[in-house]
Amino acid sequence: VCGTSYRFKYTVTPPLFAGDAEPNNGAPGAPTVHDTYVDGNLQFDGESTYDYYNIVPPHNGVMNIEVQAEHVGGSPGTIDMVLYTTAGITIQTWSVPVGANSTATTTTVSILCRSSTTDYDLRFATTTCGVSYRWKYTMTAPLFANDLEPNNGAGGSTEAHDTWYEGQIGFDNQTDDDYYNLVPAHNGVMHIQVEAEHVGASPGAVNVTLFTTAGIVIQSWTITAGANGVPVDTVVSVPCRSFTTDYDLRFQDVTCGVSYRWKYTMTAPFFANDVEPNNSAGGSTEADSTWYEGQIGFDDQTDDDYYNLVPAHNGVMNIQVEAEHVGASPGTVNVALFTTAGIAIQSWVMTVGANGVPVDTMVSVPCRSFTTDYDLRFQDVTCGVS
Repeated sequence: VCGTSYRFKYTVTPPLFAGDAEPNNGAPGAPTVHDTYVDGNLQFDGESTYDYYNIVPPHNGVMNIEVQAEHVGGSPGTIDMVLYTTAGITIQTWSVPVGANSTATTTTVSILCRSSTTDYDLRFATTTCGVSYRWKYTMTAPLFANDLEPNNGAGGSTEAHDTWYEGQIGFDNQTDDDYYNLVPAHNGVMHIQVEAEHVGASPGAVNVTLFTTAGIVIQSWTITAGANGVPVDTVVSVPCRSFTTDYDLRFQDVTCGVSYRWKYTMTAPFFANDVEPNNSAGGSTEADSTWYEGQIGFDDQTDDDYYNLVPAHNGVMNIQVEAEHVGASPGTVNVALFTTAGIAIQSWVMTVGANGVPVDTMVSVPCRSFTTDYDLRFQDVTCGVS
């Protein structure tokens, strides 16, 4: 129409959540902070189809991702959310609902066994027009703390007797083993107590192995890891361990995301250890009618024990031995009497009581003289005799 005048204006009603900081349209994306909300927009005309964020967890555990999403349309939409390794390998995908009519829908998803030693890329994508969203991630820590590094190879840190140590294994790329070095305070039975858990709904497992420091396997166990974050307590025992050597204890993951704590204790034998040096003929000279105690056959203590006897007078020499070990069946120890020139006078195989209860044995040798001295040798047959 001729001579028309008009005026107009336009307004833009913003979405519920603000736009994301650019550039973040490709991997590795924008860095994020633990337990901190980040806002973003997708599919607003020229707005990107993809938003990427980089996650560096502060500690191992379960990664929880919370997303609030909305658009103005009358029907709900979706966001496709993908968690990647930084090498671009897909770890897990989710379809997250987008609320209709500008009302945000909140969704929380979780993924187990995430590690603080790696970072992750999180991608948001949608075919729904005009989506705004807000999201954050949090980490739920395992029950027990992480182990002190470095301890991923044999000869790890030396640990104290009867002291708890905590560790975590099998969190994402933490497939390396955990090693601990044990130096017993005395001979005896070594008890290893392990409490282990993971967040999965079914019990898991962790392999525990005791080695010599030369890498020879002494014994191994598959230890139960309790389900739902509730630890299972397991105690295993190895007899005949020695304080004259040290050991390596290895934890190896079977189930992902296990946390554990452990300690070792030593149960001493019934009788005390012998005074060294006495591993060869002509050992320490012992008094008549006096008790002497000793231990033999504890791990690498395969050396013999010698005692030098100097009778106070001529007569019948009576030798009384009480011996025990922790095994369920009786054992034996070889005892022999020699001249100091090394000539055997007499020898005996003496019974060693089972279950830590000593058996008393008396043997006699006639015609012994006070003008000479003798060597008495104890030689191990059964391991761990006192």
